[in-house]
Amino acid sequence: MTPDKVDPREKERYIGEFYQAYKSKDVDIESARRLFEDTLYYAAMLTRDGKVDGMVAGRRIRPRIWCARLSAASAWMSVLC
Repeated sequence: MTPDKVDPREKERYIGEFYQAYKSKDVDIESARRLFEDTLYYAAMLTRDGKVDGMVAGRRIRPRIWCARLSAASAWMSVLC
């Protein structure tokens, strides 16, 4: 995912959803915005919403785990090392 492929309105919605889910864990809205500067968080939310089939992130799995927790139906994850 490259920054030019990010829909700003959708990104802001995802930031809001992420913030609502993690505000009880001391994540403020600005921290959520900083996390979403990394396009892997946006890509993970797209995967969670079923807008894309999957994502490849190498060893950087944290965005996928955090965003998968927001889903009512847990997504399958594969980790290849």
